[in-house]
Amino acid sequence: MALTKIDDIFLYTGFNESATTSYQAKKWLDAQNIKYEFMHYGAEDEHQRLFDSLNTWWPDKHVFTDFPFVIYTEVHDDLSPRNYPKVCLMGLDNIVNSNLVDLYKLGRS
Repeated sequence: MALTKIDDIFLYTGFNESATTSYQAKKWLDAQNIKYEFMHYGAEDEHQRLFDSLNTWWPDKHVFTDFPFVIYTEVHDDLSPRNYPKVCLMGLDNIVNSNLVDLYKLGRS
C-alpha cells in the first residue's frame, strides 16, 4: 500500500474541562497551515452521543471519552476510495507529536 496523501481532516473539540487543550490543538493545526474541518461541540449534553457514535468506528482500538482528537483519511494508490483507512489521533500530545505535518505535505505542492 502506497500512501499518497491524507484528506478529510477533522478536528473535534469540546467546551468542557478539556477546553484549554482543545484550543491548543486548534492553534497548533492553524500554525502548521493544515486545512481541516472544525467540529466544535459546545453543549456538554452532545458529547456522550458523539463519543458513543464514534466508539462504533473502531470498537477494538479507540475509546472516545474526551476532546481534542483529529480524524483523517489516508489515501492509498492501490485501494478504492471506500477502502481508504481512517486514522484517529486522540489527545493534544498525540496530535502535536504525530507525523501529521509530514503526512499533510504528501501530494500537496
